[in-house]
Amino acid sequence: MLELFQAEMDTHIPVLNEGLLALEKGQAGAQEIEAMMRAAHSIKGAARIVGIEPAVRVSHVMEDCFTAAKNGQIALSSEAVDTLLEGVDALQRICSPASGDPLTESSLAGLIQALTTLKSGQIPVKTAHAPQENVEAVETRSLVAATVHRDEPSVTLPAVFDERTSESLRRELLDTLSLGPARIELDFGQVAELSACALALLVSFANEAAGVRLAPVIESRGLRPAVDCVLQTAGLGAILGRAKG
Repeated sequence: MLELFQAEMDTHIPVLNEGLLALEKGQAGAQEIEAMMRAAHSIKGAARIVGIEPAVRVSHVMEDCFTAAKNGQIALSSEAVDTLLEGVDALQRICSPASGDPLTESSLAGLIQALTTLKSGQIPVKTAHAPQENVEAVETRSLVAATVHRDEPSVTLPAVFDERTSESLRRELLDTLSLGPARIELDFGQVAELSACALALLVSFANEAAGVRLAPVIESRGLRPAVDCVLQTAGLGAILGRAKG
């Protein structure tokens, strides 16, 4: 499984590096941004399968940045590219420890903060490797107009729900919800059956989503008939939306 994961990394990391370097030179457009978005999405799914949670968190917020750029919600300036390149470097260090010094928890937290700031339409002035105690004090400057439209993130559910993958998914769902999107898409494409653990997690997420001030619309895609039946029986069918294919 880890060998397959490394093969995924070897396929998608060059797409990110080459796309970002082309973007920095002004030689990239919508096609390259979409390719990077898909590469980050693929890394996220592969990392979740093998349980590498830090890679899931980094690739998830990088995917959101590319999605926002694709939708015209943010502009990827040279400073933004620098932050995203730090994300690529972090993925390599997390998934291939021999490629550099291990990534500390404080550096990971700083990077996630920087990428989240970038996704919201701003860019950190300081780098993501600033000490953790300074993260909250990082100054930002706007990349876009005052009104920033919310994007519509997609969360891919794992094929197997165990303690490790469930905790990783729980954090990703809550992180996604905290961004305040108008719509959240749940991708059930890998899910063949729902365990009690999976149902409990989805019920908890549905309750959290219903409790926010501006509750997002939740849509599900890739639902297999058996999984859809379980959701309907558990009373989650209407809450999690209808299958989109």
